[in-house]
Order: sequence, then structure tokens, then C-alpha cells
Amino acid sequence: FMGAFTRDQALFGGLISFQFLAILAISGIVITATYVLRVVMKTFFGPRKAEWDHLKDAHGVEMVPIVVLVATLLFFGLLPSLQVDIINSGVAPLVAKIEAAKAIGGIF
Repeated sequence: FMGAFTRDQALFGGLISFQFLAILAISGIVITATYVLRVVMKTFFGPRKAEWDHLKDAHGVEMVPIVVLVATLLFFGLLPSLQVDIINSGVAPLVAKIEAAKAIGGIF
């Protein structure tokens, strides 16, 4: 319950101690949000050009990549343990080496 309180204190303490960096970061967030929202508005909600009216939706062979990507996303979305096991098998030796180095004072 109180774990989040410590995190909040560190965050707000950092904002007070490093005001310039905080202002810079917040400015970057605002500029990025403005840019992304403008791109989304122009891309999806802008006026439709008449020169593209003759185009049709994807069909047949054009749908194969879309179907493969959607099937892969659904497969790993519903069974993430298959991917996690593969990732853990590669990460476990690295974690063991880092823990061994920490034990002898060689890292951090």
C-alpha cells in the first residue's frame, strides 16, 4: 500500500531538485503529443482526396501478410508463456553472471 508513496516522493523531489530538466522533459512531452495528434488528425480525419477513390480494399494474395501477422499476434497474445520461456532461457545466464559479480563486489 505505501510502496507507491515512496515512488511519488522521489518523483516530486526530482522535479524540485532538477527544475530545468523537468521543464525540458515536460516540453518534450507536449511537443511530441502535439505532433502525434496532428499527424493522426491529418492522416485519419483529413479530407479524402478524389484521386484515391478508384482504389479498392485488399483481397486474395494481398491479405496473406495481414492474416499471418494477425494470427501471430493472437497466438502469442493468448499463449505468451511460449515466448517468455524462450526469452528466459537466454536471459537466465546473464542474470546469473550479474548476480555472481554482485556477490564479489564487481558490479554496482
